[in-house]
Amino acid sequence: MRWKIWCLGASIVVCLSLLLCLPKYGQLPSGLNRDEAALGYNAYSLLKTGKDEWGKSWPINITSFGDQKLPGYIYTLIPFIAVFGLETWVVRLPSLLAGLIVIVGMGLITIKLAKLVKRSTNWQLIASFAVMLLIAISPWHMHFSRVAYETHLAMAFFVSSVVGLLFALDIKHKLLQQSLLIVAGLLAGLTLLTYHGYQIFTPLFLLAFLVIFFQQIKKLDKVGLVIGVFLGLLSVGLLISGGVLQANQTKSQGINPFNEQVLLKKATEYRSVSNLPPLINKVLFNKFSEGLIAFTQNYASTFSGTFFFIHGSGHGDHNPGNGNNINLFLAPFILLGLLALGKYHREKATQIIMAWIFLALIPSSLTINPLLEVRLGAIFPILELLAAFGIFYLFSYFSKSQQKLAGTTLLIIALFSALRLFIFYTTLAPVISVDNTNYHLLAKTLFKYQTNNETVLTQSPASSPYIWYLFENKIDPALAQKSIVHHQTTDEGFKHVKQIGNVYFETINWIDLEKKPYILILKPTEISFDQRMSPQFSLVEVINDAKDQTIYEVWEYRN
Repeated sequence: MRWKIWCLGASIVVCLSLLLCLPKYGQLPSGLNRDEAALGYNAYSLLKTGKDEWGKSWPINITSFGDQKLPGYIYTLIPFIAVFGLETWVVRLPSLLAGLIVIVGMGLITIKLAKLVKRSTNWQLIASFAVMLLIAISPWHMHFSRVAYETHLAMAFFVSSVVGLLFALDIKHKLLQQSLLIVAGLLAGLTLLTYHGYQIFTPLFLLAFLVIFFQQIKKLDKVGLVIGVFLGLLSVGLLISGGVLQANQTKSQGINPFNEQVLLKKATEYRSVSNLPPLINKVLFNKFSEGLIAFTQNYASTFSGTFFFIHGSGHGDHNPGNGNNINLFLAPFILLGLLALGKYHREKATQIIMAWIFLALIPSSLTINPLLEVRLGAIFPILELLAAFGIFYLFSYFSKSQQKLAGTTLLIIALFSALRLFIFYTTLAPVISVDNTNYHLLAKTLFKYQTNNETVLTQSPASSPYIWYLFENKIDPALAQKSIVHHQTTDEGFKHVKQIGNVYFETINWIDLEKKPYILILKPTEISFDQRMSPQFSLVEVINDAKDQTIYEVWEYRN
């Protein structure tokens, strides 16, 4: 392999990725979402006190506002915050670096898979460059690199682990092979500690890898294998001891379509109207059959051309501007890639690609909304690789002159797509997507008035405004841990904050307000015309956003 040429090409693609991702980095998307703020503040709290916001010492399961976060991203953040401070761009920095790792890692994986199908060195190089370029200019990669996503960091760990495994299969040097196996096991274990979906995907993929490459794996260094497996299992042990597996049951309440009572109710309804013999009814309509059907429907829905190529989930935080996740011009090449895999179905490279594709769709299919970018994150890089294989499959039918013309045309289309994506993401998407800066303004306003020692109150506790209050004002974690009071846990398992010192986050019951002064920070729609006219209310200040639109009003209330 001509590694000097490869390193030069990889460096160029990495620079292109940075050109797309660095402009307005930390400013776009506008404001941290609540998950990002929670990741940042809990890392800050651990750095300062050795405890998370709940006062738990170095936890594996981080409760946050009840969504049960894994430690991977938070612990990765700690050294970055220690050096650069608690800032928006710092919270997002590990995700940017993860994106670069994914680009380089997928380039290396492409080389090894191409070698498995006995392609020439030149073919391996060009295919590797193509995959890296396609990922660098992809909408999903652009957005994932700009937001603090646990799924993106887990993707980087996973891709790096696969790189280690594939290179270990091909290296004869004992010490180097041993090192690669140990690192691969460690990285695979880290995926389990970073994003919940990989707790399903990583073990299934490793099992498939074992089956596909069993003969080669038997010949690998036993010490490296044992240590690598031990490190992977150590992560499982940490998950169990840290209470993550139990917490997953709580987390799944709000996203799990396989609730036992729901499935049983559905089966009972079908039995009541089917007019079939009781035995047949029980065979056809039961919890297992209804759960299997629900999973199959979810799994089938993930094969969505609309979601991948036209518009995504429409989720404001995960899909700004409701744009596509993969460049549209790749759609026919992904189909051609599938045809190429069919032609070479006996090749181990084909089998590992297919295992990656079909297993990556399982975790999201176990949720109530399978078409969500973060839950389908593991599928994105392998689809770009599949598209590159489709391109080269088509080019194999062209003459050399036709290949040059087609290659030049595709490169122009790719660069045009990259330019269009950059313009869309930096100009149009911020206008039509979620703007979380409102919560940052609220956080600053709450802090401004809490210093007067009066009761300060704002609404919408379910939106977790408290986490922006803690993050934006860098509230001393030791003080926060002592003064936070929580609402009762919701049916979905969320644990929203009710009070931090003299700042309250709760829905106002006007009748039950105590007879004392309040500073109310409300949205304009949250206070009626009659209240505005009442002598009990005095308008203190109006908070406007960057577009000079009023987003909050500060009122003094005296009963």
